[in-house]
Amino acid sequence: MTSKEFVDIAIKISKLNTAYASGTFGQKFSEPFIRQKREQYPSSYPDSKIRSLRNKAEKGDLYLFDCCGLIKGIIWNWPNLIYKSNGLPDVNDSGIWNQYCINRSKDFSNIQPGEILHIKGHVGIYIGDGKCIEATARWNECVLESHVMNISDDPNFSRRWDEHGMLKLLKYNEETTQVGDGVYIYYTVKKGDTLSGIAYSHNMTLKQIIELNPQIPNPNLIYPGQKICIIKEK
Repeated sequence: MTSKEFVDIAIKISKLNTAYASGTFGQKFSEPFIRQKREQYPSSYPDSKIRSLRNKAEKGDLYLFDCCGLIKGIIWNWPNLIYKSNGLPDVNDSGIWNQYCINRSKDFSNIQPGEILHIKGHVGIYIGDGKCIEATARWNECVLESHVMNISDDPNFSRRWDEHGMLKLLKYNEETTQVGDGVYIYYTVKKGDTLSGIAYSHNMTLKQIIELNPQIPNPNLIYPGQKICIIKEK
């Protein structure tokens, strides 16, 4: 999954009828399911919570998420959920952050869409333009678009985050181009990249990536912003 696909799905979910509910990752509300959740997490499902969920469900299909469940659900092929699929086990927010996020930073000047935002006990998805998609009980108890105070001045639904990092299960800086009968996937070079590192992160050899990119005269010299072909499919 590319970071763009990840972001697009998060935005789509935020426009649906959703509710924040502990221990969920995109399942539809139903009475049997919510009884099961109440037995599993009794303190998170008091009578008032159950009433709120029932009221929301009256508006149509209601999808349930908690903060890490939003990330897990998307990786697990939401809405056709496949539990623990695509390399991500059932971990909590700290598990996602500590085990599955790389290139973590407190510098928000270099954040990219699709990165994971983190504060203690909570995670969100950065979608660009100073905005985040998060499942939260803080505002409206749903999946919504909020503003990242670290880089946005908009005071509405705004939160300051501690760090951000790349979800290592996603492919960042990639775009797909159709040329004749072939499909080419390109990676955009960022500061600090090397051709061998790009090859390794995409399960390719340096020789393979050089053969796909004859326009690069010196494999030891690439530049930020340069497009590198990483896959050619018929």
